[in-house]
Amino acid sequence: MIGILWYIQMYTSSSTLTGLTYAVITGAALFSFLLSPLIDAYKPAKVAGFSLGSQAVFILLISLISPTDGWMLVVLIILVFLASVMSSVFYPADNALITKIVTRKEELNRANSLVSTTDQIVNMMGFLLAGSLISFLGSRNSFHIAFILILLSSILYLLLSKRLKKDERQIKFTVKNHFTDLRTALKFIKDNRYLRILLPFCALSNSVMAILIILLPSISMQHGSAFFYSFIYVSFFVGFLVGAVICNFIKSSGFYVAFAWLGNGVCLFPLVFFDNSSVFFVCIFSFGTFSGILNVNQITMIQSMTEENMMGRVMGALTTFNNVATPAGSIVGALLALVLPTNYIFLLCGLVLTACGCILLSNKYVINFQQREA
Repeated sequence: MIGILWYIQMYTSSSTLTGLTYAVITGAALFSFLLSPLIDAYKPAKVAGFSLGSQAVFILLISLISPTDGWMLVVLIILVFLASVMSSVFYPADNALITKIVTRKEELNRANSLVSTTDQIVNMMGFLLAGSLISFLGSRNSFHIAFILILLSSILYLLLSKRLKKDERQIKFTVKNHFTDLRTALKFIKDNRYLRILLPFCALSNSVMAILIILLPSISMQHGSAFFYSFIYVSFFVGFLVGAVICNFIKSSGFYVAFAWLGNGVCLFPLVFFDNSSVFFVCIFSFGTFSGILNVNQITMIQSMTEENMMGRVMGALTTFNNVATPAGSIVGALLALVLPTNYIFLLCGLVLTACGCILLSNKYVINFQQREA
């Protein structure tokens, strides 16, 4: 994503078009739920492998396009959308795969912590490398390298799929039963009080995240370097890694989810008053730490409360619901960038996240919800 957003910003010099592109990327997550029965019908590792392989092909095609005119920009955005649809299938499949490998629910928190820690190390290395590649090789050659790496990842997932036994409880995928399978997942979520409470807050928070993300290329351009853009993400990933490690020493609960939400909002307030690179990176690091705590706790509790043969559909549905407001957030963020200074936007985002955290902390059911109850 860093390469695509930088690519658009570089060619168009428009935060608005960058925001619209991000809206397309995140809007593709809405397809996660529609395709999620495939995860429960086939091995999650196989679905993840095919998803990555498809993404690799679309990224290769993206590298062949220069968005120098309106038509090429439209084609580029269509390819970005298709790649993002495939990506929206990968993450629920990856989360479902963990429950196939880790059979004891009490080990899920440690497993998710380990997976998140590994992900952030790889992400951090990738974003550090991305800044260097974009600066020295250009965006197009960077896409070629991404194509090779994603294709290799696809092959590894497909090889892993061959080593995992097929679960006899897997559903059989048919077009006729497709919507029935989807309704089963929706009923599960509807009947789960914890998820009913949190889903609106997840959607609102993701829209705030979208607003923040589309500001980053513009902020980096002001500092005149793709390295600055990379280090923003590196700071976040290092913080996320720390948060994931902390989860090894705490028991998953709604209290930590709500507290992390509050922490995310508070981290943004210094950016309202200080225009300093060091303060910026410290705040992003702290934001990442709270995000890691929130993410690992949330995924662990969802996995604990969901039956394995429904895991893909539930994860897909939650991915869709969590991102339903993200495209709107991207568009709102693009419009805000036209009329408000950056520090005012940080203030607005901080207030929204802080309010979410305070409301959840005041809800006794949420803060008392434990993994064992899931």
